[in-house]
Amino acid sequence: KRRFHADAPNQVYVGDITYLPCKNGTNMYLATVIDLYSRKLVGFAIADHMRTSLVIEALEHANTVRGGLDGAIFHSDHGSV
Repeated sequence: KRRFHADAPNQVYVGDITYLPCKNGTNMYLATVIDLYSRKLVGFAIADHMRTSLVIEALEHANTVRGGLDGAIFHSDHGSV
């Protein structure tokens, strides 16, 4: 029962992690939280790892920006890692 539609802002969010290659050959990782209704980026975090804390930090940022995520649905893929 995946729900990829939102009738109003702050109801459904989607997120993902992508890597950003650095000049020195290492990677930084960007976790994002996007409001499915407006398609706006509402939270993000950048780190040199892909641990759970990266996603938590992005969700905390979205929580601060949006004034709360209570009752919201968050979709993410399982990734290839």
